[in-house]
Amino acid sequence: MATLQIRLSASQRDDLAAVCALGSVELDKVVSRLESDNFTIRRSQIGESIKAVVGSDNGVILSRFLFGLAGNFRHTFFSPDVALDKIARSLGETVRTDERFTNWVECRASLRRILETRSVSLSAKALDVSYDFERVYLAGRLLTSIRPIFNEERDEIKGSTIVQTLRLEFISPDGIQSSISIAMDSVDIERLKEECDRAARKATIAKARIEKSCGFEAIIPGDETDE
Repeated sequence: MATLQIRLSASQRDDLAAVCALGSVELDKVVSRLESDNFTIRRSQIGESIKAVVGSDNGVILSRFLFGLAGNFRHTFFSPDVALDKIARSLGETVRTDERFTNWVECRASLRRILETRSVSLSAKALDVSYDFERVYLAGRLLTSIRPIFNEERDEIKGSTIVQTLRLEFISPDGIQSSISIAMDSVDIERLKEECDRAARKATIAKARIEKSCGFEAIIPGDETDE
């Protein structure tokens, strides 16, 4: 079986360096705070708890790093400990040559404890399940173009048509970004607008009903952010 590795991007290394700068004492305080707070799967609420301990800027960085890592090891079936071990391998000699990571060894145990808290663990699962689809939407826009209508001799414009094109950008599980363009008429656009309004309304109603009737939290993907 192939061995999966974790490779940190430059921005992720910067985030990890900032996390290491906090030190194990501050990270252990985060563990205590998350364990003492009421259980939640809301990433935004977890983010606020983290900020209360390490400050706003550091809280955003730590939360971003934690949930990025948690999402990674959920997809690769790693445990937090194995994922952190692979990060250590990714860092390699950097741990000894870059002073930003001098606290890595002592911080690693604290990071594992944070990842294993019930709130972070199940919040990561909720986010992972939310986006566990063949394709995930990234962006969309409607492009308006004017196309001329020529006469039979193709030497004079006699009219024009206004064309609307819906361009959707999406990402696949392997990280490849793609797009598709779909021609729409004015009726299509009005119907799409109505469907979007209905979808938002149904999601809000379903969330409120679940939380009231079932007594547990429900999240709507996109609403959960700590930034």
